[in-house]
Amino acid sequence: MQRPRVRATVTSMLATLALAGAAGLPAACQGVWTAPVNLSETPSRFSGDASIAVDRDGFLHVAYWDFLDADRRIYHTTNRPGTWQRTLVATSARTPILKVNPLDGRLHLFFRQEGTEAILEVTGDPSGGAWSSPSRVDAAPGGGYLLDAEFDGSGGLYVAWLHLFDRSIFPNSGVWGRYRPAGGTWGPTHLIAFHTDDHHEKFPQGFNLVARGGRIYGLYDVKGPKMKWFENGVWSPERTGAHRAAFSPSGEMAGVWAMSNPLPHSGLDWDIYVSFSYDGGQTWGPATDVSQCPWLARNPEVAYDADGNLHIFYQRKDSDPEQFDMWYAGRINGTWLTSYNFTQTPGRTGGSLDCVLAVGNDLHYVYSDNTATGYEDVFLVSRIHEPDITPPSPVSTFTASPSDGRVYLSWRNPPDRDYVGTIIVCRNDRYPSAPSDGVRVISRRTAPGQYDSFVHTGLANGAAVHYAAFAWDLYGNTSSPALQSATPLGITAMVAKSLPDGSPVDLFGKVVSAIFAADGCIYVQEEDRSSGIRVTYGGAELAIGDRVDLKGMMSTRIVSGRPCERQVVSVSIQGVRPGQPPRPLTMAGRTMGGSAASALAPGVGGGTGLHSLGLLARIAGRVSAVSGGYFWLDDGSGVRDPSGATGVMVRCAAGQTPPPAGAFAAATGVVEGSIPAGQTLNRRLLRMRSAGDLSVFE
Repeated sequence: MQRPRVRATVTSMLATLALAGAAGLPAACQGVWTAPVNLSETPSRFSGDASIAVDRDGFLHVAYWDFLDADRRIYHTTNRPGTWQRTLVATSARTPILKVNPLDGRLHLFFRQEGTEAILEVTGDPSGGAWSSPSRVDAAPGGGYLLDAEFDGSGGLYVAWLHLFDRSIFPNSGVWGRYRPAGGTWGPTHLIAFHTDDHHEKFPQGFNLVARGGRIYGLYDVKGPKMKWFENGVWSPERTGAHRAAFSPSGEMAGVWAMSNPLPHSGLDWDIYVSFSYDGGQTWGPATDVSQCPWLARNPEVAYDADGNLHIFYQRKDSDPEQFDMWYAGRINGTWLTSYNFTQTPGRTGGSLDCVLAVGNDLHYVYSDNTATGYEDVFLVSRIHEPDITPPSPVSTFTASPSDGRVYLSWRNPPDRDYVGTIIVCRNDRYPSAPSDGVRVISRRTAPGQYDSFVHTGLANGAAVHYAAFAWDLYGNTSSPALQSATPLGITAMVAKSLPDGSPVDLFGKVVSAIFAADGCIYVQEEDRSSGIRVTYGGAELAIGDRVDLKGMMSTRIVSGRPCERQVVSVSIQGVRPGQPPRPLTMAGRTMGGSAASALAPGVGGGTGLHSLGLLARIAGRVSAVSGGYFWLDDGSGVRDPSGATGVMVRCAAGQTPPPAGAFAAATGVVEGSIPAGQTLNRRLLRMRSAGDLSVFE
């Protein structure tokens, strides 16, 4: 399998000139920093405010602001074509934020429209093509400065902006935001944060968003680092937090912030601190100074790689006359490395760090820096991780359940942190030996450890299909295969009864023989009256005689603590066609219910002949006994009911009066499973559907 493009494209386009002094870094760093790549290349303009994202195929995308005087533009550039190529996205715009939708993989680019101060959104296909028309996000209050955007684990999107110095509302200045659920529309505007000295034109600083699962965190500074989170439609109360945060694969939360050192080395002395939380930010451990800066450290960014190593980037200068450089601090395999200067633009200002991205164990950061011409460009630097040649664990609990012309596949993804997706291939002659050996059934990218499923349709009944499921990781390694075979077959009611509980089942063209809406069930049977089965479905839209296509799952109905008949549950109706009501099968009392169809499908006590539980049947005889809404019909077979009465037990329809004892009658109904309390086997029971199912003869 091909290696993901992050490694293939970045390493092929970035010179591998190591950072000066990087050769002396600990081996745990597992890679060297590449030389900077100029992404904007605008010798007579200024570029900055870059935002970076990676698409599903591993290609990098960067959006940035390009300007000169009043001419302000947003560009998008990507390495998908093999070389970095940029396109103009918007004019009279600034402050881009670029995100990738986790559900459909589309790019979402947000920016501020100059003049109106509107916050706009456009979307685009990562592989190219035109961007969508812009749509406005901000409202009530509208207008402001775009702060951040973030998707949560469900594909919901939150966008935040800063609305300033508006005397018509309270607060005059504040951070506002809106949430849009996956596939939905923008919800109401929330006030997220404001400064308690709002009337003095103060406001929250450095606001940004980060998500884990269904929770979106807002981090900012108001008299120190603060935090709150958005979950289930509401924001939590404000609490002590951080300026930036990231989550390790195991759930460790690292919060970083800049603040004045209470024990200064000398002079101004601002440092970068980190603290850890293991309960999603409810509580925090002690703070650690990771910069040990003698003058000023600021603007931290933080990321975890796939191995759980922590990487912190920040700006720093060690004395007032100096320009800011870019510095790095890392905790690798639990050990803190000595901070070092990784600025790679000697003779320039040192750069303004914009954004950091971890992709697997690779790191990418974008920054803006002055050029030799006195303007400013956007640069990308990457640290490519050493090759990973360890395959992921195989998928587990792989099953292949046959049905009519299809096979239901299910599996669980391996828990490996660098797992990317699962590919399933099949053959008719043998098991596939590799992802390329056979017909591809599905290739799907989902989360590590997640359960997944797929229905393989269009198959010939009676022909065996051999499946192999392979997991692959971020670096193109594939697991050993998980193997399963299945043979699709035409599913009759009798065949369905032989399938274990939990098996998926498809029943096509079955005849509706009874509808018991009060019990939430119907009965269906074959056209030839060879077998029938109970289906847990209300049936309000159905009529007796309808031909239905349905899908569901096999189950066993339990009565008096014992298995009495097989049934289909979790049902969805796929098609309905009107038809003539079925004719009942006339049966003798001794054959009513019949013998067991299999170890899973019991018959009746002392039953002989065809297994007829679930069939529409008819019996005639003398009424031997009556009890409430039940009576017994004796056709001379001499069968005995567990109650002691002679004949087959018949259940009347709702509100129906049974015939008197001694009368001669004929009854039509469904042969239903029924186990009396204290018994272990089904009795012979015929359940009528309506008063029309009973005929009494004088």
